[in-house]
Amino acid sequence: MANNVNFVISFDKINNKAKELLNSLYDRIRTDGEHSWFFDIFVDGKILTYEAASQYSWSNQNIGPKWCYLEEWDDERIVGTSAWSAPDIGLKKLLGILEKEDPNIVTSISYEDEVPDFVGAQLYLGKNLINSKHLEDDDIRKAVIEKLDNLSFEDWDEEEFNWKTSEKEDLFQDNVWEITSNIQVDFIDSKINLIHKNFNDTDLSVFSFVFQTDDFEESLNEEGIDNAKKYLRDKYNKLIDELSEVDSDVKLFYFDGEKPIKILNISDAESKILNFNTKEEAQKIFKFSLTNSNTFVFLAIIKGNNHWSSGFLKMSKNTSFSVLGSYPGQKGICVQGYYDGDFDTGIVISPDSDNYLMNDDEKLEWYGIKREILDLDFFK
Repeated sequence: MANNVNFVISFDKINNKAKELLNSLYDRIRTDGEHSWFFDIFVDGKILTYEAASQYSWSNQNIGPKWCYLEEWDDERIVGTSAWSAPDIGLKKLLGILEKEDPNIVTSISYEDEVPDFVGAQLYLGKNLINSKHLEDDDIRKAVIEKLDNLSFEDWDEEEFNWKTSEKEDLFQDNVWEITSNIQVDFIDSKINLIHKNFNDTDLSVFSFVFQTDDFEESLNEEGIDNAKKYLRDKYNKLIDELSEVDSDVKLFYFDGEKPIKILNISDAESKILNFNTKEEAQKIFKFSLTNSNTFVFLAIIKGNNHWSSGFLKMSKNTSFSVLGSYPGQKGICVQGYYDGDFDTGIVISPDSDNYLMNDDEKLEWYGIKREILDLDFFK
């Protein structure tokens, strides 16, 4: 028999159009049976029927757990129970529908196994997971022990995998749910507060688009000046065209290692960074890129910082680059790699990893970046 996992999905920030859509999806939920199933939300009667959605294969691929039923639902939250794990796949599927009406919807889910063998919480912006916290059984014991003066690691029998006395077992059970619940609530509240503080879709933000110099150097060394110029010209044209779709008022700069060079259009690019006729002249113009960092660094001033999983991802088709800048729900500078229209490693894929927080200046230097160039004051 599967362990029950209890979960609560909270729509922490949702606009009225998304609420209307959510309530229309709720109208599909059947209430005349023993359970009201999560998959009912996705049944439109045409592409997907109730019978098809009830199959294990569909539920596994589209909801996650082999079964998942709902107990309460409104435009603020969903309360339910599932088998073995939280229905995070189903949640992402639902948010993929809702974000069409509210791209900046903020949603959280908290979940706990009935033992509890694990507890956790996740936070989403749109349909994208931006932060999570998951505690396994040993993490849970540690958290409880740290909160209780009269419970210690010595009270736990690792070989028998239980508490050494019934008194210690009772003490643990009497406190574990409150302590883990507080951990979940504190995590979600802190990350939501950080989103409200860091997230914006109107204020200007600076992002760095970092390209490796390998292809340019190959053109310069083996294919000639004209091909090297064409490579950079095509790179610039693609970058400015696609950034303009993200923000039509984007301002683009090339960073030469010391200062930003504003590039208004392709004619501006020709006169400022493509004005070389020999290999030596190119090496002089791009001295920092070719000898210090092996990266081309373009800086873009863009309205909003909510483009990581939409506009920036779309831009990466048929190319690869890294983006550094402000990421909603995180403090400081973050990095995400993109490769041929998909995510590479980075903060979007691993929001709970510190590896993609650029708190160390040496990490920034690897990308050819100084911390101050991602501050708007650098451009004043």
